Amino acid sequence: MDIFTILFIVVLGVLYISSRISQLEKKMDLRMKRLEAFITKDKHDAFFQYEEEVKDELKQLVKDGENVKAVKKAREHFGFSLLEAKQYVDSLH
Repeated sequence: MDIFTILFIVVLGVLYISSRISQLEKKMDLRMKRLEAFITKDKHDAFFQYEEEVKDELKQLVKDGENVKAVKKAREHFGFSLLEAKQYVDSLH
């Protein structure tokens, strides 16, 4: 292997790790906002209102039989893992 191949592999690894860290930071930020809204139970909290809007949208998708789309949307909006999103959507029935 030459030096350029090794350098290329290292750069790709760094980019992947950087991307993954960014995703995890976003997920943690969403979870912290959700936790803060739950703890304070502040009905005027913007995140709480946003969550209610998404929840209504998810309920409609479930009602229409679009469970897969509902799980995908829950993952996108709340940063859930696949299992967490599935459990969340199942709790909306």
